[in-house]
Amino acid sequence: MTNNNSASQEQEIPPEWRLPEMVAIEIQLVEHEARRSRNFESVLAQYNVAVEFIVKTEQPIPIRALSPVLYIGEEHVSEYDVLEADTYRFLGFQIDRFMPGAPISWGWIGDPQDERQETAFQFYL
Repeated sequence: MTNNNSASQEQEIPPEWRLPEMVAIEIQLVEHEARRSRNFESVLAQYNVAVEFIVKTEQPIPIRALSPVLYIGEEHVSEYDVLEADTYRFLGFQIDRFMPGAPISWGWIGDPQDERQETAFQFYL
């Protein structure tokens, strides 16, 4: 007796993990106060100024176990909050490492450089 289960023979289509197109970015210096925690002191508590990147995308970033990361040249910015479904606030703390005119790209944390998505934006304060 054979079991002809065609559903098990069909290949699943993998999810699309590509980040959406970045349509706008605003960059400015902001004062920073680290979030308070009951259990530990954040390493970000040592910074009182940050570069804020408000990123607007054409659609929401897909939800997955990995976080999106901005790259300013080769420097990464991984601290972010969701402001709206298509708007995100990234904070960069090592300000002296961001070079004026550096290209801004992004990808998923841990992605190799050749998988980063280029954008039309450059870093200028």
